Amino acid sequence: MGISIWTSCKPMPLPPATPNSLSYEAAPAPNPLRGFLPFKGDYGDAFPHSMEYDTLPLRDLMTGENSFDFASLEASLAEVSSRSNHLVLRVYLDSPGKPLAIPEFLIDAGVTLRSYEEHGGGKSPDYDDERVVSALERFIAAFGEKYDGDPRFGFVTLGLIGFWGEWHTYPHEEWMPGFGTQSRVLQAYAKAFQQTQLTVRQPMADSTTLPIGYHDDSFTFSTLPGEDWHFVPRLIAAGATNTWKSNVIGGEIRPELQINIWKRPIPDDPPSENFDECVAATHVSWLINQKAFTPELSGEARQRALAGARSIGYEYHVTEALLPSIRVGSELVIELSVENRGAAPFYYEWPIELRVTDPSGSVSVHQSDFKVQRVLPGAPMKWTIKVAAELAAGEHSCAVRVVPPGSLGRPFVFANKESGVGGWLDVGKIGVFD
Repeated sequence: MGISIWTSCKPMPLPPATPNSLSYEAAPAPNPLRGFLPFKGDYGDAFPHSMEYDTLPLRDLMTGENSFDFASLEASLAEVSSRSNHLVLRVYLDSPGKPLAIPEFLIDAGVTLRSYEEHGGGKSPDYDDERVVSALERFIAAFGEKYDGDPRFGFVTLGLIGFWGEWHTYPHEEWMPGFGTQSRVLQAYAKAFQQTQLTVRQPMADSTTLPIGYHDDSFTFSTLPGEDWHFVPRLIAAGATNTWKSNVIGGEIRPELQINIWKRPIPDDPPSENFDECVAATHVSWLINQKAFTPELSGEARQRALAGARSIGYEYHVTEALLPSIRVGSELVIELSVENRGAAPFYYEWPIELRVTDPSGSVSVHQSDFKVQRVLPGAPMKWTIKVAAELAAGEHSCAVRVVPPGSLGRPFVFANKESGVGGWLDVGKIGVFD
């Protein structure tokens, strides 16, 4: 009787994955979509920044009842993006001290214009006139159709209503439009812009039910509780204190304070609020701070301002990377532990890609389906990044980076010592086995 002996040759088990701890290092001040920004212009290296702010009159963009000319906006976008910056834009209908911004066809139609002398003077339209509000709705629809999701934009502030587009007509408060008109403008923006983040000066009408953030244009002057008309009390009263978790908060440091708050001691006139307390209360991501880009700010005051710019917005730190060993031909999976040491999340879903360097030094880059997640401060997340990569046996070095959309060249940099040129973050090595 014969005896058959079957021998089973199983592959050796893969080595267990070992977490790779990564080190913290403050991210640069000009990380995309956070920090201080100036009005549109070339400021060289006067102060680190990744955005520029511009305003445009509606009459330049809306030339008839259903006619639009975006040439001036295109010029602004081209100029700002040529410096690898994003544009923050406001379109206005009435800006005190500036030429008339109301479209000519509305003037010809006989829309009421109210003259005023305050703030440099101007003419305020009757916002509740149906011809005005319907024109605003048509403009917003055309604006969003052309530019929603355009990667050259950082944020759009709603503007259009009130002095400077700030949704107030003080001291002529009776000139403000009613709830219905305000709601129509808010609703029009929310419908037209479903990708680009929006902000309005403060909670208005039904804004709290819409995906719209806010901008505090008197930051450190009337931000904190103390008066019910201050920014934070208005958020509290409207139940909007958690808006920052999904929609951006921006604003402008009060111009008279843009130098003073960095001095020590801080001058008493005009009075100011504590910058750090304002950041903690608002979770602000961006602030216009024009004077930071001038020689007025220097020495230790400038260093404090740089620290202030770094303290707002997001700061994503990858604390740990887990790179499980794989077989030849298997999917590559990397798990990142991410914390946010900043004041607010990153609001856009930018894609992530993976760079692999094989034992011979050959480099390959692989696109993943994973996009940046909104990591809230104090609420770490695990990101699982998967790519189909045909890797040969051996030890491979891996790096990840966030990919800015469009042609803008400014990288998103993680707050890690392991971050390198172009925003690439070295996360460790992975073993590939037969």
